[in-house]
Amino acid sequence: MGFSSTSKPSTLTNQVWDIWQNYKWDIGFIDTLPEYMKFIFKALLDIYREAEEELAKEGRSYGIPYAKQMDNFECILKNAKSVKATETIVRLMDDIAGYKFEQKRGHNPSTVECYKNQHGVYEEDAVKELLLGVANSWKDINEELLNPTTVPLPMLQRILYFARSGHFIYDDGHDRYTYSLMMKRQVALLLTEPLAI
Repeated sequence: MGFSSTSKPSTLTNQVWDIWQNYKWDIGFIDTLPEYMKFIFKALLDIYREAEEELAKEGRSYGIPYAKQMDNFECILKNAKSVKATETIVRLMDDIAGYKFEQKRGHNPSTVECYKNQHGVYEEDAVKELLLGVANSWKDINEELLNPTTVPLPMLQRILYFARSGHFIYDDGHDRYTYSLMMKRQVALLLTEPLAI
C-alpha cells in the first residue's frame, strides 16, 4: 500500500467524522444520509474495500476491520500512550521549527517561548529540553509497540507512521509543512528512485 492509499482515508475521514461516529461503516445507512454526504461515505467505504482486497492478496488484511470500528479508535484515544507521545512529538517539533517565524508575525507564544519564560533559560536551552521531551515521547511509542496491550499492533503502527511523518516534516528546525518545497528532493527520491526490494 502506497502513501496515497493511506492518506486518502485520513483526508476523507476528517470530512465525515459524524458519519464515521454514527453509521459504523455500514453501507445500509447510506440512504439515511443527506445527498451531499452519500458520495463521500461511499468513497470512504470503497477505499477501505480496495485496501482490504489489496492487503488480502498479501495475506495482510487483518488490519482493515480495526480501521472500521469506532470502538477501537475510542480505545486508542483513551488508553494509548503512543497517541499522547505522537501529539507531543508533532507539537514540539512544529514549535521548534517555527517559533522564530511566528514571533516575527506576532503569533501566540510557542512552546519554546513559554518554556524559556517559565524556567528562565536561554532559547537554545529551551529547545534542548523540548527535544528531550521528543526523545522521551519516542521511548513511550517504542515501549507500547514492543508491549502492545489493549490496542492492536496494526493500529499502533499507524500511530507510529504519523509520528514519523510529523518528526520528518519538522526535523532539523525546518518547517517542511509551511515550506513544502523543502520536501521536493525526498518526494522525488520516493517516487522516481524507489528502493529495490
